[in-house]
Amino acid sequence: MYRFYLPLLLFLFVTSCKKSTNANPSKAVKENTTQKEEHRTFSDELNFAQYALEQLQKGAIDSLSPYVKESILFSPYAHIDSTAQQLRLEELKHPSDKKWFWGYADGTGDSLNLSIPDYLQKFVFDIDFGDEKVEVNQYSDRPKAYGNSLQNAQDLFPKAQFVQFYKAGTEEYGGMDWKSLILVIEKQGQKPILRAIVHDQWTI
Repeated sequence: MYRFYLPLLLFLFVTSCKKSTNANPSKAVKENTTQKEEHRTFSDELNFAQYALEQLQKGAIDSLSPYVKESILFSPYAHIDSTAQQLRLEELKHPSDKKWFWGYADGTGDSLNLSIPDYLQKFVFDIDFGDEKVEVNQYSDRPKAYGNSLQNAQDLFPKAQFVQFYKAGTEEYGGMDWKSLILVIEKQGQKPILRAIVHDQWTI
Protein backbone atom coordinates (compact mmCIF):
# COMPACT_ATOMS: atom_id res chain seq x y z
CA MET A 1 0.00 0.00 0.00
CA TYR A 2 2.71 2.47 1.01
CA ARG A 3 4.72 1.60 -2.11
CA PHE A 4 1.76 2.71 -4.24
CA TYR A 5 1.18 6.07 -2.47
CA LEU A 6 4.84 7.14 -2.18
CA PRO A 7 5.46 7.68 -5.95
CA LEU A 8 2.09 9.41 -6.26
CA LEU A 9 2.88 11.86 -3.44
CA LEU A 10 6.32 12.51 -4.94
CA PHE A 11 4.77 13.26 -8.35
CA LEU A 12 2.24 15.70 -6.81
CA PHE A 13 5.00 17.48 -4.86
CA VAL A 14 7.21 17.99 -7.94
CA THR A 15 4.25 19.23 -10.01
CA SER A 16 3.30 21.71 -7.29
CA CYS A 17 6.86 23.09 -7.17
CA LYS A 18 6.90 23.62 -10.93
CA LYS A 19 3.61 25.49 -10.83
CA SER A 20 4.86 27.68 -8.00
CA THR A 21 8.05 28.52 -9.91
CA ASN A 22 6.16 29.47 -13.07
CA ALA A 23 3.24 31.15 -11.31
CA ASN A 24 4.38 34.64 -12.24
CA PRO A 25 6.96 34.49 -15.04
CA SER A 26 6.75 38.24 -15.72
CA LYS A 27 7.77 38.95 -12.13
CA ALA A 28 10.73 36.60 -12.46
CA VAL A 29 11.83 38.31 -15.68
CA LYS A 30 11.43 41.74 -14.07
CA GLU A 31 13.55 40.74 -11.05
CA ASN A 32 16.14 39.22 -13.35
CA THR A 33 16.28 42.40 -15.45
CA THR A 34 16.67 44.55 -12.33
CA GLN A 35 19.58 42.42 -11.16
CA LYS A 36 21.25 42.79 -14.57
CA GLU A 37 20.81 46.58 -14.47
CA GLU A 38 22.35 46.77 -11.01
CA HIS A 39 25.41 44.88 -12.25
CA ARG A 40 25.83 46.77 -15.52
CA THR A 41 29.28 48.28 -15.96
CA PHE A 42 30.41 51.14 -18.19
CA SER A 43 33.81 51.72 -19.72
CA ASP A 44 33.69 55.45 -18.92
CA GLU A 45 31.35 58.40 -18.43
CA LEU A 46 30.90 58.78 -22.18
CA ASN A 47 29.64 55.21 -22.46
CA PHE A 48 27.25 55.79 -19.57
CA ALA A 49 25.97 59.07 -21.03
CA GLN A 50 25.05 57.36 -24.29
CA TYR A 51 23.26 54.61 -22.38
CA ALA A 52 21.36 57.11 -20.19
CA LEU A 53 20.10 59.09 -23.18
CA GLU A 54 19.03 55.92 -24.98
CA GLN A 55 16.98 54.83 -21.97
CA LEU A 56 15.44 58.28 -21.56
CA GLN A 57 14.51 58.44 -25.24
CA LYS A 58 12.96 54.96 -25.13
CA GLY A 59 11.03 55.83 -21.99
CA ALA A 60 12.82 53.04 -20.09
CA ILE A 61 12.98 55.18 -16.96
CA ASP A 62 13.30 52.23 -14.55
CA SER A 63 16.65 51.40 -16.16
CA LEU A 64 18.01 54.70 -14.84
CA SER A 65 16.97 54.01 -11.27
CA PRO A 66 20.36 52.61 -10.10
CA TYR A 67 22.11 55.70 -11.48
CA VAL A 68 19.97 58.49 -10.00
CA LYS A 69 19.97 59.63 -6.39
CA GLU A 70 16.70 61.49 -5.82
CA SER A 71 16.23 63.52 -8.99
CA ILE A 72 17.82 64.84 -12.18
CA LEU A 73 18.28 68.57 -12.71
CA PHE A 74 17.14 69.91 -16.09
CA SER A 75 18.24 73.29 -17.39
CA PRO A 76 17.31 74.73 -20.83
CA TYR A 77 20.45 76.89 -20.92
CA ALA A 78 24.08 76.57 -19.84
CA HIS A 79 23.66 78.97 -16.94
CA ILE A 80 21.84 76.95 -14.29
CA ASP A 81 19.73 79.17 -12.05
CA SER A 82 16.94 78.78 -9.50
CA THR A 83 14.36 78.10 -12.23
CA ALA A 84 16.01 74.80 -13.19
CA GLN A 85 13.72 71.90 -12.37
CA GLN A 86 14.64 68.83 -10.35
CA LEU A 87 12.61 65.90 -11.68
CA ARG A 88 12.16 62.59 -9.92
CA LEU A 89 12.13 59.44 -12.04
CA GLU A 90 8.49 58.88 -11.19
CA GLU A 91 7.65 62.26 -12.75
CA LEU A 92 9.56 61.29 -15.89
CA LYS A 93 7.93 57.88 -15.98
CA HIS A 94 4.37 59.15 -15.55
CA PRO A 95 4.34 62.74 -16.85
CA SER A 96 1.10 64.71 -16.73
CA ASP A 97 -0.16 67.66 -18.76
CA LYS A 98 0.93 69.98 -15.96
CA LYS A 99 2.88 73.03 -17.18
CA TRP A 100 6.20 73.54 -15.43
CA PHE A 101 8.10 76.82 -15.31
CA TRP A 102 11.60 76.29 -16.76
CA GLY A 103 12.83 79.88 -16.87
CA TYR A 104 12.77 82.49 -19.62
CA ALA A 105 13.33 82.05 -23.36
CA ASP A 106 16.54 83.57 -24.65
CA GLY A 107 15.96 86.56 -26.90
CA THR A 108 12.27 87.09 -26.13
CA GLY A 109 12.21 86.77 -22.37
CA ASP A 110 8.95 84.82 -22.60
CA SER A 111 8.20 82.39 -19.79
CA LEU A 112 9.00 78.79 -20.64
CA ASN A 113 5.88 77.03 -19.39
CA LEU A 114 6.04 73.49 -20.73
CA SER A 115 4.88 70.03 -19.78
CA ILE A 116 7.65 67.50 -19.16
CA PRO A 117 7.19 65.77 -22.57
CA ASP A 118 7.20 69.15 -24.35
CA TYR A 119 10.35 70.23 -22.50
CA LEU A 120 12.15 67.00 -23.39
CA GLN A 121 11.20 67.41 -27.02
CA LYS A 122 12.38 71.02 -27.17
CA PHE A 123 15.46 70.96 -24.95
CA VAL A 124 16.71 67.36 -24.91
CA PHE A 125 15.64 65.49 -28.03
CA ASP A 126 16.08 68.44 -30.39
CA ILE A 127 19.42 66.79 -31.19
CA ASP A 128 19.42 63.54 -33.15
CA PHE A 129 21.94 61.54 -31.11
CA GLY A 130 22.19 58.95 -33.87
CA ASP A 131 23.36 61.55 -36.38
CA GLU A 132 26.97 60.88 -37.37
CA LYS A 133 27.56 64.65 -37.40
CA VAL A 134 26.95 64.82 -33.66
CA GLU A 135 30.27 64.92 -31.81
CA VAL A 136 30.59 63.49 -28.31
CA ASN A 137 33.20 64.94 -25.97
CA GLN A 138 34.08 64.35 -22.34
CA TYR A 139 35.58 67.15 -20.29
CA SER A 140 36.01 68.47 -16.77
CA ASP A 141 36.64 72.16 -17.46
CA ARG A 142 35.35 73.66 -20.74
CA PRO A 143 32.96 72.23 -23.36
CA LYS A 144 33.81 72.23 -27.07
CA ALA A 145 31.30 75.00 -27.78
CA TYR A 146 29.61 77.57 -25.58
CA GLY A 147 27.79 80.83 -26.04
CA ASN A 148 27.97 83.98 -23.99
CA SER A 149 25.98 82.46 -21.11
CA LEU A 150 27.96 81.94 -17.94
CA GLN A 151 28.79 78.24 -17.65
CA ASN A 152 28.30 77.41 -13.98
CA ALA A 153 27.77 73.64 -13.98
CA GLN A 154 31.40 73.21 -12.91
CA ASP A 155 30.75 75.40 -9.86
CA LEU A 156 27.59 73.53 -8.89
CA PHE A 157 29.09 70.08 -9.50
CA PRO A 158 32.84 70.46 -8.86
CA LYS A 159 33.47 66.70 -8.64
CA ALA A 160 31.61 65.85 -11.83
CA GLN A 161 32.66 64.85 -15.30
CA PHE A 162 30.74 66.30 -18.23
CA VAL A 163 29.77 64.66 -21.50
CA GLN A 164 28.71 66.98 -24.32
CA PHE A 165 26.73 65.93 -27.39
CA TYR A 166 27.48 68.69 -29.88
CA LYS A 167 25.76 69.45 -33.20
CA ALA A 168 27.64 72.03 -35.26
CA GLY A 169 25.78 74.96 -36.78
CA THR A 170 25.02 75.40 -40.46
CA GLU A 171 26.67 77.68 -43.02
CA GLU A 172 23.32 79.38 -43.57
CA TYR A 173 23.47 80.86 -40.08
CA GLY A 174 27.22 81.25 -39.90
CA GLY A 175 27.49 78.33 -37.50
CA MET A 176 25.55 80.22 -34.81
CA ASP A 177 22.70 77.67 -34.77
CA TRP A 178 24.80 75.01 -33.03
CA LYS A 179 23.26 73.02 -30.18
CA SER A 180 24.59 70.79 -27.47
CA LEU A 181 23.41 68.67 -24.59
CA ILE A 182 25.58 68.24 -21.52
CA LEU A 183 25.20 65.35 -19.07
CA VAL A 184 26.62 65.95 -15.61
CA ILE A 185 27.95 62.73 -14.10
CA GLU A 186 29.39 62.06 -10.67
CA LYS A 187 30.77 58.83 -9.27
CA GLN A 188 29.53 56.86 -6.27
CA GLY A 189 32.34 54.38 -5.86
CA GLN A 190 32.62 52.95 -9.36
CA LYS A 191 28.99 53.62 -10.23
CA PRO A 192 28.07 56.67 -12.34
CA ILE A 193 25.36 58.96 -11.01
CA LEU A 194 23.43 61.22 -13.40
CA ARG A 195 23.05 64.58 -11.69
CA ALA A 196 21.92 66.94 -14.45
CA ILE A 197 21.04 67.32 -18.13
CA VAL A 198 21.86 70.78 -19.46
CA HIS A 199 20.85 72.10 -22.87
CA ASP A 200 23.13 74.66 -24.48
CA GLN A 201 23.05 76.84 -27.59
CA TRP A 202 24.19 80.25 -28.75
CA THR A 203 22.45 82.87 -26.65
CA ILE A 204 21.95 86.57 -27.18
